[in-house]
Formats: sequence, C-alpha cells, structure tokens
Amino acid sequence: MFNWLSTLFMPRRSRSVLHLLTCSMHGSRYYDCLDLIAAGKVQKNQRLVLRREPDNEYDECAIEVYTLTGDKLGYVPKNHNRVIAALMDQHCKIDAVIVRLDRQAWEPVTLRIEFQQFS
Repeated sequence: MFNWLSTLFMPRRSRSVLHLLTCSMHGSRYYDCLDLIAAGKVQKNQRLVLRREPDNEYDECAIEVYTLTGDKLGYVPKNHNRVIAALMDQHCKIDAVIVRLDRQAWEPVTLRIEFQQFS
C-alpha cells in the first residue's frame, strides 16, 4: 500500500552534470543550418537533440545534431565522438546546447555536450 507520508522522508534524486566536450559542430554547410541561423530559429543557449547514426558509411561513431523541431544541423566532430557515442549506445542521457554562434566562421555553431547523471 502506498503511503504518501513515507515519500516525505525518501531521499530525492539529485542531478549532476558532467561537461564532456565543447566543440564546433561539423557539416553545417551541408544542411540548412545557416538559413536557420539567419531566420532566428537557431540561437545561443538553445537545447539540441543528439542522435546516433551507427550505420554512417564514413564514421561508425557518428552523432547527428538536430533542433528540437527536427531540423538537422550537422554532426559532432569525428575526432571527438567516440566516447560520447559509447555512452549513448549504453543509453546514457547526453545533452547538447549551443554556446556560441558565429555566422562568419566556417563552422558557425559551437556546442557544449553534457552527461546527465542522476543519483
């Protein structure tokens, strides 16, 4: 039987965030990223979705970067994705957020990638 009073004394789950990587997103020129930035649909501090693409013919550890509305922006760089891909393959909660936009740069989006740990 559930006793609501006992929930008052249960330990609360706390969240800790581990910063994994800050990097420039790659491949943005092959997608609509620059148009989305110009339209104001991609902004600093915006949360993003990371998706594994294990069948990618160029990189078995490929991680795609999407907006919350499903627009593909690019990829986590190949030289930084192996550990993050391994964590994602183990169903760890990995988040990404835009920390910098520079429309003049070849790769205009800088990401911060974090591991969300609950205890």
